[in-house]
Order: sequence, then structure tokens, then C-alpha cells
Amino acid sequence: MKNKSFLILTCALLSSAPVAQAFDLSQAWRAARTNSADYRAATFNRDAEIEREKQAKAALLPQVSLSGSYTYQPPSLSSTRTTRNANIQLNQTIYDGSKWAQYRLSKLNSQAAESELRHNHDDTLLKVSESYFNVLLAKDTIRAVEAERQAYRQQMKQASEMYERGAATAVDIHEAQAGYDNAVAKEIEAITRKQIAENQLSNYTGLDVEKIEAVPMNHLIERVQPKVKQRSLAQWQDLALKNNHEYQNVKLNAEMADEGVNMARANRLPKVSVSVGYQHSRYQGAQAQQDYAYTGKGLSASLQVSVPLYTGGEIRSKVREAAARSGEAESKLLSVERKVKLAVKQAFTENNALRYQVLAQERLLNSNRLKLKSTRTGKDFGVRSTLEVMKAQQEVADSEQKLAEARYRYLQSFLTLIKESGMDMETAWLATRGQVVQPTSAFPVKHYQNMQPKRKYKRKRV
Repeated sequence: MKNKSFLILTCALLSSAPVAQAFDLSQAWRAARTNSADYRAATFNRDAEIEREKQAKAALLPQVSLSGSYTYQPPSLSSTRTTRNANIQLNQTIYDGSKWAQYRLSKLNSQAAESELRHNHDDTLLKVSESYFNVLLAKDTIRAVEAERQAYRQQMKQASEMYERGAATAVDIHEAQAGYDNAVAKEIEAITRKQIAENQLSNYTGLDVEKIEAVPMNHLIERVQPKVKQRSLAQWQDLALKNNHEYQNVKLNAEMADEGVNMARANRLPKVSVSVGYQHSRYQGAQAQQDYAYTGKGLSASLQVSVPLYTGGEIRSKVREAAARSGEAESKLLSVERKVKLAVKQAFTENNALRYQVLAQERLLNSNRLKLKSTRTGKDFGVRSTLEVMKAQQEVADSEQKLAEARYRYLQSFLTLIKESGMDMETAWLATRGQVVQPTSAFPVKHYQNMQPKRKYKRKRV
């Protein structure tokens, strides 16, 4: 009775235990956003830069302070025994070119941090998709090699039986054994690749990789290719220069370098500020054996003007340094522009080539399957040998592996093209599956709308 109760309790606990849910690529992306430490670091950096922008703006606004004091001194030190003082002060910068330049620079910094966050986000998604496809490819390879191994095992059994009847030679057995050993070696290699890919995917997402869902491959070309062919290569490159987050980040850095020149030059200009205060003071003491007390209060105002006359060449040196940094940023911008254009061209070219490769591999697989069927029929009639059957089996397995590899590379090249062009990868991916959804963005829309540089970067003369 106790054993039965224990069994019932165990079954109840197991049934109530949480079961890992199957996940697709979109869910893996969402998990990676939560699990990635680099992505969280970029998020915190973006938030910090937004706060720095607020701090730079605060330096241009009125600064109000309130202070008070109370002082007591014994009669042996001073005739004034107690002093009470209260003061309220308002300071306002009228003109300070360096502060205004610092504010503009902080706005660009926060926009660059936003762009860097999006670049990190897209890089993370692309790495996850690559690991995801590698896991699925390894699984497909294992299935194909396992089928090949089972066929060779059956071939070994048949060859041994025929050898015992005198209808086959030892060569037939050895050939089947060699094919079987080769299939085992390939299966071990595929299992190793699968474990490596699963480790990588688990590291990115924190999910149970055993619950990965396969990608539907029916009508793959028909679903993906229209999304690529809707633009020419030149149009994809133009789109990338408008939206690619890495390029926009470097472009903003060039703007910041330009603003650095303005900030260095602003140190030559006058700085003007005004202060207005109100003070209330009360003094109590004794003098000539008579107590006294008096109160003082009133407004005060001051205007401060500061003009640098000679700094030993420091200001001119800082201007030249900022101009050199500006030139460096301009060169980096040109380099990244070429890099982005090349990346788009490579992804576009690879995707176009892999489309034909997928079609060719599909036809090759069908041909090899027909060839295997015909070879087996010919062997039954004695016109084909065991070696020819094994070769046909191996060609079918190789075709299945190469077709799976071409399909996953085709999908990865498509996502790479989307990423390099600066488009939303999740929306593009779901669109290939016939789903239309709003992108699940983790970014504030208001800040993103202001992310584009306001003017084209041009290097200024010193």
C-alpha cells in the first residue's frame, strides 16, 4: 500500500513539474535579448548617455542655491557673540560657447549610444540565427548519415548471407564493412558538430536546445526570394547607408568630432554669466557694557565677463588636436561606408548564388534517389554490383547533406542582407513565413527618431 501511495505521489510531482517548451527562431531571439550580457551592457550604456545629455542641458539652466549659517563666539574673542546668516543665490550663464558645444556633443553621444545598442542587438540576432541553423544542419546530417549507416549494415548482413551460400565474395563483405565504418565516422563528426552548435546556442539564449523547432523548408525559394528581388543591389546599398546602425554610429562619431572643433574654438570667446542673490543677516553682541543687535538684508547682483587673453598656446593646440580628430573620424566614416557596401554586396551575391545552388541540389537529390532505386533493381537482376549500390547510397546521403547546408546558408545570407541594410530582422523573418507583425523593439521610439545626424559631416578648416 505504501509503495502504491509513493508511486502515485511521484507521478503527481512529475506531472506538475515544468516542461520545457519548444522554441522557434523568433523565440530564440527574444531569449537572447534577455540572456545576453553584452546586450544588457549596451542598454545600460545607452541609458547612461541619455542621463549625461540631461546633465549637459542642466548646466545651461538657472542654478539656484540656498545657504545659511550660525556663528557663536565668546566675549573674550569678539564683541559680536552670535551671527545668523541666510542667503539665496541664482546663477545663470548668459553665454558660454564651450557649454553649448558640450550640450550638443552630449546629444550626439546619446544618439550614438542608441545606435550602438541597435548594432549590438542585430549582431546578437545574427549570431543566434547562425547557431540555430548550425544545430538544425547537424541534426539533418545525423539523420542522413544514420540512414546511410543502417543501409550499409543491411548490406553487410546480405553480403554475409550470400557469402555463406557461395553467391558473393569476401570483397563484397569488405566493401559493405568499409562503407559502414565510413558512415560511423561521419556520424561521430556530425554529432560533435551538433554538440558544439548546441553549446553555442544555449550560451546565447539560455534555452533547452533539445526543444528546438525545425524551419519549414517547403517553397523556400518562393517565400524568400521575392523579399530580396524587390530591390536591386544599388538600392540595397543605398538603404544600408541610411539605416545600417554601425554606419550611423560612425557617422555620429564624425559629427561629435566636428562638434569637438567647435568646443575647442569656443574657448577663445568671452564667457558671460549673471548672479542675483538675496541675503539676510542678524548680529548680536555687547560693546561698552551695552547689548546691541542689528539686521542687514538686501539684494545683490553681479555680471561676470571672462575673456582669455593668453594661455601659452593651449587653446590653439586644442583646436588643432580637435581638427586632427575630425580628420580621423572622416577617414573612419569612409572606411565603414566601403565596408558596409561590400557586406551588402557579398550578402546579395551569396544569396543569389545559393538560390541556384538550392535548386540544383534539389534536382540532384531527386536524381540520386532514382539512381539508387534503379541500381537496387539492377542488383536484384544481377546487372549491378554491391559496390554500385553502396556508391549510390552514399551519393544520396551526400546530396541530402549538401541540400540542407545550402538551404541554411541561403537563409543565413538573407538575414545577413537584412541586418547589413539596417532593416528589422524579426519582421523580415516572419514575413518569409507569411506572418505580418509589428517588430518587437526594445528601444524607445522617441530617441530613435532623432538618431539621424542633422547635417552631413564636413571637415572644417582650423
